[in-house]
Amino acid sequence: MRVAVTGASGFIGSHLAVALAARGHTVRCLLRPTSNRAALPAEAEPVLAEHLADRAALQRLLRGADAVVHLAGLTRSWTAHALHEVNRGGTAALCAAAARSATALQQIIVVSSQAAVGPSSRRRPRGEDDPPAPVTAYGRSKLAAERVRLRYPELPVTVVRPPAVYGPGDRDIFAYFRMVRAGLRPELVPASRLSMVYVGNLVDALLLALDRPQPAGERVYHVADDGVLTMSMVARWIADAYGRRALRVPVPRAALAVAGLPLAAAGRLLRRDLLLSRDKLREIAQPAWLLATTRIAAQLGYRPRLATRDAISLTAQWYLDHRWLP
Repeated sequence: MRVAVTGASGFIGSHLAVALAARGHTVRCLLRPTSNRAALPAEAEPVLAEHLADRAALQRLLRGADAVVHLAGLTRSWTAHALHEVNRGGTAALCAAAARSATALQQIIVVSSQAAVGPSSRRRPRGEDDPPAPVTAYGRSKLAAERVRLRYPELPVTVVRPPAVYGPGDRDIFAYFRMVRAGLRPELVPASRLSMVYVGNLVDALLLALDRPQPAGERVYHVADDGVLTMSMVARWIADAYGRRALRVPVPRAALAVAGLPLAAAGRLLRRDLLLSRDKLREIAQPAWLLATTRIAAQLGYRPRLATRDAISLTAQWYLDHRWLP
């Protein structure tokens, strides 16, 4: 199979490209000229583009492809406009290119986010058919990207919504590993309930979707590790992996709203994409981020290959082996 991948040099994209190449698939990657290709398989075919809306580059990317996995996008920005322009605009450009292409794609997989559907209640995970209610600019931009598919009913689009993704090479949740390694484990009071997904489990789900081409139309899947998590559980597992004791630091939920105001001002003033932004604090403050995965299990046979505790231990060791942590 010839598989085109956008965002292939990123965290998830590089893991997917390696898995596709290991299966013997031809992998074609949409990359910026400045993209770091160190984590990509040597046999991956690069297609260079300055931006996601490069029509000529998208045409080259899709030529002869059997499927495309769309991972490119922004996860944070100091402006909502930039998030919308890249996440929604990039998906629109890709779908438009696919509609124009002479290639009969078997599958277009748009990797979205749990942020697009919004937080859940503490007792009931979010299902694929629940009305979306994003609470951040990022979530709204990902929902807008998902809805692009409605303009192209002739295209075979699959939307995959993961929660927070962790694993070797991740730089966002890595910040929490670093704090626990240093002996601190900040935890919200009261604790939030959440879903997470190991990058290897997510890649397995994407491969399952690729193995099940569909006719024109769309389908939506939620994918996550098994079980309900709290940051307290995750922190204990990280501490165990490092053989360290970490001091619990309770963080009152109300403190996040207060902290969000100066962070928002700092982002605008510095014109920088802050990792801990006001939007990110709004996400963290929600009581629950749970996803139901019954549909993908029933229709594609998805089962997480690694349990969360084992995957966290593997990830913790990777950070040590690659000298991300002392």
